[in-house]
Amino acid sequence: MEKKVISDRKVALANKDFMGRVSREGLILAYNEDADLMSIIIGTPQEAITEPLLDNVLYRIDPDTLKIVGFEILDFKSDFLPHNRLMQEYFSLIYNGRKISGEISLSPEKLLEAPGLAALMVILM
Repeated sequence: MEKKVISDRKVALANKDFMGRVSREGLILAYNEDADLMSIIIGTPQEAITEPLLDNVLYRIDPDTLKIVGFEILDFKSDFLPHNRLMQEYFSLIYNGRKISGEISLSPEKLLEAPGLAALMVILM
């Protein structure tokens, strides 16, 4: 795993409103099949610094405010999902059982229908 540039403590302090922001701004899920990369974008996409969080999971941080603006999950289908049964179920619900591909926008209202996604955000935090 790469060395972190920004301390976890500073990021945590800057993101006390994280779940509220997700609830207000919604999410975009964007899967890149060629790279096997799932991007989870909070609100509107923006420039960010990418920092390692967990194995194959990175978070994207606004360099000015240290707010988390998204996550990237590497080797999403080949490694992440096979080792995370609960996440398999959540993403299946979000994609309505369809093949995970392309981009999906989840408005704040839609997030209320996808409680597993809120659980994912809590797990990543």
